[in-house]
Amino acid sequence: MSQDPYKVTTFEKRYAVAVQRLWSDSGIRACYERRREFHLLDSAVYYLSHLERITEEGYVPTAQDVLRSRMPTTGINEYCFSVQKTNLRIVDVGGQRSERKKWIHCFENVIALIYLASLSEYDQCLEENNQENRMKESLALFGTILELPWFKSTSVILFLNKTDILEEKIPTSHLATYFPSFQGPKQDAEAAKQFILNMYSGMYAGCADAADGGRKGSRSRRLFSHYTCATDTQNIRTVFKDVRDSVLARYLPV
Repeated sequence: MSQDPYKVTTFEKRYAVAVQRLWSDSGIRACYERRREFHLLDSAVYYLSHLERITEEGYVPTAQDVLRSRMPTTGINEYCFSVQKTNLRIVDVGGQRSERKKWIHCFENVIALIYLASLSEYDQCLEENNQENRMKESLALFGTILELPWFKSTSVILFLNKTDILEEKIPTSHLATYFPSFQGPKQDAEAAKQFILNMYSGMYAGCADAADGGRKGSRSRRLFSHYTCATDTQNIRTVFKDVRDSVLARYLPV
C-alpha cells in the first residue's frame, strides 16, 4: 500500500506495536549499527525510541520532536525577519545535485554566504552515487562555490553541523579509514572536528588566494566558522549572535 508520509496524521496502535517489536530485534539493531552503508535519517533512532509516547492519543509534539523532523529543501525558499530594526533576508537553496542548477538566481547582492556542512558524513556516500563520499563531495562543492565570481568579495560563514552525531559515531567509525591524512587519535571527536575544519579552511584559503591573484595579504573576504548542533537551541542562539556581530556588522548598523 502506497502512503504519502507527509499526509499521515495518525499512527494506529497495532502498527506502533509492530514497529516497536522490530526495533527491539537484535538483527534490526545490528543493521542500525551499519547505517553508514545506506541512507537512514539521523533522527530515526530518536523517533523509534520515543514511539510509545508519540503514538499516544492526544500526542502534542515537543520542541525536540519538531527540531529533529526533516524535509528535504527543494527549490528556493526565502525567510525575512528583523534584527534590531534591520531587515534581513535569508535565501535557502537545496544541496542535492538536482537542486544546484537553481542557485544561479540567488547570487546577486549577497552580503554573506552561509555554507552548511555535516561533520558526521565522513563515512557516508551520496544518495545519488553510492561510490562517492559525502564529505569529499561537500568539500569539492564548497571550493566550486567560492570560485564563482558573485562571491569574490563575499564573506563566508561555515557551519560545521551535527557535532552530536559525530561524537556518537566516532568511537566505532574511524575518520582515518576515509581520510588517511588524519593523524589524530581514533576516538577523539575534538581532533576529528579540528581536522575537518582544517580541510574546509584549506579549501577556502586556496580559493581566496587564487581570487586575489596569489596576494595573501589582499584578501577581500573573510571566513567565519562555527561548530553547530541544530537540535541545541542555545547553541544556535549563540551562533546566530556571533554571526550577526562578526559579519553583518561589517555591512549593516547594529
